[in-house]
This record gives sequence, structure tokens and C-alpha cells, in this order.
Amino acid sequence: MKGNVIRAGTRLLETLEHAGYTAYFVGGYVRDFFLNRPVNDLDVATSAAPEEVMKLFERVVPTGLAHGTVTVLMDGIPIEVTTYRTETGYADYRRPDQVKFVTSIEEDLARRDFTINAMAMDVRGKLVDPYNGKCDLRRRQIRAVGEANERFAEDALRMFRALRFASQLSFEIEAATMAAIADNASLISHIAVERIRAEWHKLIMGTEPESTIILLAGTGLAAHIPGLSRLLHTTEWIDPSEGKRTVTLREWSDLHVRWAVLLLLSGTGNESTNIMRALRCENKLIKKCKQLIHLVMNFAENTEPVSQSTKSPAASMTVPEEKALCILLTHAYEEVVAAASVYDRLIGAGGRSSPCGLEPFFRQRYETMAVKNISSLAVSGADLQRATGRSPGMWISRVLLQLALDVNTDCVANTADALLARARMMVNEYT
Repeated sequence: MKGNVIRAGTRLLETLEHAGYTAYFVGGYVRDFFLNRPVNDLDVATSAAPEEVMKLFERVVPTGLAHGTVTVLMDGIPIEVTTYRTETGYADYRRPDQVKFVTSIEEDLARRDFTINAMAMDVRGKLVDPYNGKCDLRRRQIRAVGEANERFAEDALRMFRALRFASQLSFEIEAATMAAIADNASLISHIAVERIRAEWHKLIMGTEPESTIILLAGTGLAAHIPGLSRLLHTTEWIDPSEGKRTVTLREWSDLHVRWAVLLLLSGTGNESTNIMRALRCENKLIKKCKQLIHLVMNFAENTEPVSQSTKSPAASMTVPEEKALCILLTHAYEEVVAAASVYDRLIGAGGRSSPCGLEPFFRQRYETMAVKNISSLAVSGADLQRATGRSPGMWISRVLLQLALDVNTDCVANTADALLARARMMVNEYT
């Protein structure tokens, strides 16, 4: 895919140049090219006006004509093409009040956020770098283009983007840029929560989320952001200088698991729904996070050392047999393992990588299960209704779960006759 994207972008630049215009790759592609990072998409800046770009290519979507942007579908790959422009007036601290098209790539680069994003490269590899972004890449630092206070007054989201890049790239934020973030922190309240959430998710999924979260709280930005103001009211729980942190978010690759770890570490696990809703997270993400936290707390209530007499931190931890089976039968296996790993690292004695922890316990128990989910039983809910003559109801799920437990504890065979006989007995006992 990387080669296809670059080939499509190269053809696009060549087409613009052959038509008499100048054109460059800009932004993230140029930055990531020098960092040898994967290429996901391309942005192009050109001297051609939007209408001229639309005449040159067959498939063009006018995605932002007012700001000079169209999306060209080149070989089926979408590439954003924007006319060189300058911007003035940012009454809402986000969008320019006036856009003026210009003919110089240098003028266009002057409006960009950080030096590492203010580079341009033509089709022959010639670099235009008026703010020494390549040097900042070598220094591994985030530095605002020109005067940082002006850049953040233009677009307050840039402050959060600086922190996001620091987490993703393992870069430091240059001192003057960092000071400007602290000075302008209150401006973030003008930005839509949804846009902040998108940056927050990229930040916590980065390679250095913990240190960046500490920076985020220290700048004062979090105090002006719904949800994060509560989650990050203190960061002692994640600050290694306080001797509190024993885990890193990098141990988990899923967004909802990293969210759950942060909520549990901060002591706000019971507030997960309110915090995540305040940040306008999707309901599906909120539900997955809440379920994982619930499982972790369930483990905390039901887990015990194999040997009750030992106080050794390396003692093997386990969950009572029937409880463990119920958990595995009523939850997705991947979620149980994720919750167990979180429990091991945050609460349990064994440790995530230890053979004594809950994660290996559940992995081993799952492998030995004759019936790994209720749908694998030889009978269904409809079979139970026909065999008992009863109407549909909650009793069906309860009986099916008990049948699955019985099969896994060798109390009954997983055959239709045996299961229906056992089900009739249970129904008679209940009634």
C-alpha cells in the first residue's frame, strides 16, 4: 500500500508540473519520510487554484473549496490537494476568518503549526524547509513555527496536537513552545470536545503516553477539558518521580484497555461512563471499557491465593472453578484475558508475565474447556422450550449456562438427550 500511495502522489505532482504549476508533498508525509515512518496518506500543496486542479483530473471531490482544498482520486487513492494560501483572523480560535490564495510555497508553510510539519518536498526530492524542521527532527523536538503564542491563538487545538506528537514520536516539546501552551491553556475551551477527544486517543495510543499525560496535566490544559479535568486532577498515580507507577500503557494495544488502565490507576473506575461521555466518546467504547473495569473489579473480589497459608507475592492466584467457568462462558475470551492481564499488573500478586497470574490461569482453563461457549452446546433455547413446553423467558439463559457448566465439570455429556434430560430436571426443581 505504501508504494501505491507514493506512486499515485508522484503521478499527481508530475501532472500539475506538466501543466505549468508548482506542487509539493507537504505536512505529515515529509515529516514521516525523514523519520522512516509508514505512509498512510498524502497531502499536496500547489500553485494551481482549486478550479484548475479540478480541470486536470477526472475524479475530484470538492471537499473544501472555500479553503482551497479538493480531494483527487488518483488510481483510487484519495489525495488532498490545497492551493497555497495564507490565513488571517481566528475569531473562534480554530478556523480562519479569511483565506487568501498565494503563489509561494514559503508563504503557505508560514501558516503551519510546527516546524516538523512545515516542510515541503517536490517530485524530485528537493526539500523546502524555511523553519529548520529537518534539524528539529534530528533534535527530536516539537517547536512552533514562528511565534508560538500566535500559532496557538490562531488554532488552540495545536496545543493538544503538540502533546500528541510528543507521545507518538517520543519527542520533547521545545521550551518556548511548552511555555506558550501553559500561557494559552484556557483557549482550549473554545475547541469542540470531539476534536480534543480524537487527539487524546492518539496521545494515549502513542509510544510515550505516561510522560505526555504528566505534561498535559502540568500545562493546565486538562483543567479546561470536560472529562480530562476529573481524570487528570492529579497525576501522582502515573508519575514515576512519586514512586507510584509500576505499569506502562504500552503493555496493551487496545484503546479501551488503555482507557480502563488510566481510569483504574487514577481511582476513577466507578466514574468511567461520566468521564468518557463528557469527552464525547462513542457508546461502544464506553461499554467495552466499563465491562473490562467490571471484570477487573470482579477478579479483585473473587481471587484468592492457591495456598491460603502463604503470604508470598509470587503465590499463584486463582478464581473459584465455577466462577471462572461462568466468566469464560459469558464474556468474550479476549476480554477476559485482557481484564486478567490488567488485574495482574495493577492489583494481583503474580504480575502480568508471571505464570502465577490470572492471565495464564484463564488461558489454561479455557484450553481445557469441553464447551467454550453456550452456542457450542448440543441443544438450543428453542430445544429447551419444545422439551419442557414452557414459554420463552430468562429461565432459558440460566438453564443453558448451567448446562454448559455441567458439561465443563463432567457432570453431563454434551449430547442432546443427556442435556434435555438434565434441563427437565432443572426446570422441575425451579418450579
